[in-house]
Amino acid sequence: AGAFRMCVPRALGGGEADAAALLDVIEETARADGSAGWIVMIGATSGLISGYLPPDVAREIYGRPDVITGGVFAPRGEAVVVDGGYRARGRWAFGSGSEHCSWLLGGCVVVDAGTPRMLGRGIPDSRMMLFPASDVRIIDTWTVSGLRGTGSHDLEVADVFVPAERVFLCGEVDWS
Repeated sequence: AGAFRMCVPRALGGGEADAAALLDVIEETARADGSAGWIVMIGATSGLISGYLPPDVAREIYGRPDVITGGVFAPRGEAVVVDGGYRARGRWAFGSGSEHCSWLLGGCVVVDAGTPRMLGRGIPDSRMMLFPASDVRIIDTWTVSGLRGTGSHDLEVADVFVPAERVFLCGEVDWS
């Protein structure tokens, strides 16, 4: 029905919905099933990243109408700068809806020689990494009674290369 693509720009085949329409769809879905509403929220809002990607990369990822993205922004992983991108590793809890995703996100702190790289004002350089789902191990950790249908399992990557064009800092700010 397009719920997962509500925040993807029209130029990429998405709905480019405003916040009120997005909230209406999430609310109506959650009224029928809380877990489904949560998954629609995760899948739809993760589509916002399409606006932070270079246009050709955004088309590669979001060009197909069946693509769903999800993941965890919390910077629980580490990334090392390498030629052309980063090498990432990490484990993230609460990857809601991950089993349905074609692409998954994980927040990483950029490290140099084992030490977090710092931006101005002592803030760690945290970046969002975008991985093909095939590079991510989904670990079945979601054994709960409430919102059970969200499948909020752990996500893990081990030494995965992520090209620079699939790495971004949302709302990049010069903190110096």
